[in-house]
Amino acid sequence: MAPSFSPHSSYTRTLLLSTLILLASWIFLHPECLPNPQSIIHVFHPPRPPSPSPLCTTSTPNPPSPTFNLTAVLCIAKSRASHSWEHGVLAEALLELHNPELSVFGMHVFPGRSIPRLSSKDVSAIPALAYAAPLISTTEQQPQPILIDGDGSNSDPASLGVSSWLLGQAHPEYRLAASRQLDTLLHSTPRFSNGAISHRARTAEVWGDSVYMVPPFLAYSAVATQNTSLLREAVRQCELHREVLRAGESKAKVASCDGAWRHFVVGLEGGDFGMEGNPGLWSTSNGWAAAGMVRVLATLKQWTNEVYDVWDNGNDRDDEDDEKTSLVNAIVEILDCAVAAPAEVPFGGSGPLLRNHMDDEEWFGEAAGTALLASVAYRMAVLIPELDWTRYTAWADRSRMVVASCVDERTGVIAPVVKWSDWRDKNPWDEASSEAQSFAILMYTAHRDCACAGKCNENEDVHRPSIAI
Repeated sequence: MAPSFSPHSSYTRTLLLSTLILLASWIFLHPECLPNPQSIIHVFHPPRPPSPSPLCTTSTPNPPSPTFNLTAVLCIAKSRASHSWEHGVLAEALLELHNPELSVFGMHVFPGRSIPRLSSKDVSAIPALAYAAPLISTTEQQPQPILIDGDGSNSDPASLGVSSWLLGQAHPEYRLAASRQLDTLLHSTPRFSNGAISHRARTAEVWGDSVYMVPPFLAYSAVATQNTSLLREAVRQCELHREVLRAGESKAKVASCDGAWRHFVVGLEGGDFGMEGNPGLWSTSNGWAAAGMVRVLATLKQWTNEVYDVWDNGNDRDDEDDEKTSLVNAIVEILDCAVAAPAEVPFGGSGPLLRNHMDDEEWFGEAAGTALLASVAYRMAVLIPELDWTRYTAWADRSRMVVASCVDERTGVIAPVVKWSDWRDKNPWDEASSEAQSFAILMYTAHRDCACAGKCNENEDVHRPSIAI
């Protein structure tokens, strides 16, 4: 006789109890993936799908879907984030993913030449801001107020600066926090001998990573405070960092990589740039630098519509298509290394990844830096459409498919990646990296917007030939 499924039967009660026990066990083991109450409501009353990127409204009504388990990747990014820069890049990834119209890559991100006006209701509905809000300190610390503990860095906390300015539209305490962070960077942080803002709070050190944290914050602060001098300072900081870190012919092991950047340099007495630090052309650090300059470029272009004039410190230029402007050149030089460097196919991989040190064949192929630099190629194709980016987007397409194959579909973990806390270790890290997870999301959003703008291939058009090295 078949068991009864009456809601009052003992069989049904036992089945329900077993299901609840299994669900409770899963929640205990995976608390970081537990949806918020609103998400549970959505199971029964599904909301409308999120609005596609504004870039998608003209040429491609349906944006391309990711080629990997985006939900799982995002879950790991959130659960593993514990440091200021990990929180900052994840907040940026969430903004570009869910609310691209509010990121600097949106079509009309600065209405009335100001940052978007948001109400308390607006802020609570924006995943990036809901994520960042509890992380940001709104109390004034001494002696150097920053947005979040930076583990000895005044630069890394600035990665939450855009979130703080946006939150400040509805909650003034966040605007004050962003202002204090800005003041700390400009007036209380050591400077390198050439004027570059130090990545570290106590010693003068120039890091490529800092270019993702500080210049985009300075540029966005310029819009928030209507201060054009901060725009010029944002670009100047990119140039000063490049002046110190650019490898040059004497340090690059591959000719095409002489424009790539060393990881970081520690200042020495006597005004010299110094040689201490990490002289390697770390792919992740080059990704941080290039992606940061892309965000500065987008902010400048969106706010002024006279981006080339601002780069030239106010001097008018007859030709706004001048491809030799400082930021574009610096970004292209890094991409040139990425495209031509000797890549490696990881064990079981579907294709080559950039090596952890791009010009050094002793290093393993690594997914994090590859993903972030692929996002840069896609963003540049949209930001500077008058130039031909085919060579770079073709490389990014192939790299994107390889990175996608590096995502464990069951766990969402991306591998192989570098252990960021020990950049000397030549063995791939066997644990998940929050920043690597966020880089994959940035790669997806950049490709989505590039495809929707008609500047890149969609997934079904991407071929996977081996890359000639």
